[in-house]
Amino acid sequence: MDTYQSKDIQEIAGLTRFQVIRLVELGGVVPFKDAVGRGGIRRFSGDNLYQFQAAGLLFQCGFSARDVCEILKEWAKHPLWLFTRALDLWQEVRSIKSPPFKGATTERVFFSEPA
Repeated sequence: MDTYQSKDIQEIAGLTRFQVIRLVELGGVVPFKDAVGRGGIRRFSGDNLYQFQAAGLLFQCGFSARDVCEILKEWAKHPLWLFTRALDLWQEVRSIKSPPFKGATTERVFFSEPA
């Protein structure tokens, strides 16, 4: 199984070091292997990478780290739903001319039942 370090996640998902740490601290992403002791290295799975990529899209839409974590926790209960919602979100973000768009709320599309 491929695992990723924080620096890999930052590069691939386009997140800052602070965003990666914040998402883990708030419980939005649970590492495959958490750091042990000071200077320990967190390891992330492919699923974690996908979560970070979705988080990056949510950040682009103007969501706060707390809201992103709330959304990721809800999506974790429905993995296929995460995939379809992330695709919908990706298409929506691509159509936005000047992100972050105003009026973004966690209730918007993300917590409606899947079709």
